[in-house]
Amino acid sequence: MKRTAALLLACLIFALPAVSMSAVAPAVIFTAVNDAVQALSEDTMPVRVGGQVYVPYLTLSRLSPISVYYNVREQRLLVYNFDHTINFDLANSITYDEAGVVYSYNAVRRSDTVFVPISLVCQKFGFTYSHIAVPPYGSVIRINTLPPILSDSEFLDRYLSRMEQVYDDYVAETLPEPDVPDGPGEPDGPDASDEPDPVAVSLAFEGPLTDETAGILDSLAQAGEQAAFFISGGVDEYRAELRRILGEGHTIGLYAPGEYESAEDLLAALDAQNDALCAAVHTRARLVWMPGSGSLTQEQRDAIIGAGYRLWEDNLDPRADAREAYSVRVNVRTILQSMERNAVVRLLNNKASAEALPGILSDLNRGGHDVQVIREWHTPVNSAREIR
Repeated sequence: MKRTAALLLACLIFALPAVSMSAVAPAVIFTAVNDAVQALSEDTMPVRVGGQVYVPYLTLSRLSPISVYYNVREQRLLVYNFDHTINFDLANSITYDEAGVVYSYNAVRRSDTVFVPISLVCQKFGFTYSHIAVPPYGSVIRINTLPPILSDSEFLDRYLSRMEQVYDDYVAETLPEPDVPDGPGEPDGPDASDEPDPVAVSLAFEGPLTDETAGILDSLAQAGEQAAFFISGGVDEYRAELRRILGEGHTIGLYAPGEYESAEDLLAALDAQNDALCAAVHTRARLVWMPGSGSLTQEQRDAIIGAGYRLWEDNLDPRADAREAYSVRVNVRTILQSMERNAVVRLLNNKASAEALPGILSDLNRGGHDVQVIREWHTPVNSAREIR
């Protein structure tokens, strides 16, 4: 009997499709936001609770049409946009919306991470989601804030290799470090703990959208990363790219170069850009990218903040407007080596940035840098030292 069972097990193993050896690890649940497959970790993976799929609340920050605010002291999580609000009151185990309607699904806590029911979020804000099996790895929760272009089977065919890569990275990080005995007579070297931690990096693309923007979005999607796009100029020609930017969880802001004689002139320029953005994709931006913001008057800064805007600027400029792709990539890598604070990298929707981006993302991954997308609630970086 034991011999028969062993033979049957061997047949099953050889019948499995060819996958990496890491596939012997426990099954996982991937997350895809508008077809961008997210990295895996114990803190970011969805869970099932009472037959419902719950996702970590930080996953919702990648759904650009909505915003998320978590008040740790009051144990209250708000998910909202201009029209609707879901209030997850963890302290009192109750969930209700802006009209006071109470829902039966509450937020839950697992290992200090707050999870929320994705079905309720999708229902309230008009999104969709699906739960797709991904043999032999597990499954994927596919969240769409816009009507999906690909069917679930087409999505799986196109992005399976990306999920395999994400899976292998996850398994490699969860495997225990091998014990390596100290060799005899090895000279004392610098303590590895004295090495500075890699800084976090935010990528910001400034200026008008161009024909290169689609390729930039493709590179970001392939790497599973997000960026901020601070746009200016006409947007009607690039509505498809704008929809992709929003749908894939990137941040949209306004680009405001130049000098303005008064606070009124500056606000008028920003409002005009916001009106054009709203007419194109029915959303308005709060973040403003303004090079040389230190030259703004106090009146202009007060006017910007009073109107609900937040002021951003780069602190790492690889000169993508004046150099070829290789030099742009090298500049980012070189400057990062000497940075002691989080970096905001200035890039453009041009050929140099588009060609340099895959290499930049690869360098950031190998260097252990955390790529963080700029969000409305982050403390801004600017030469005006304006943090309101």
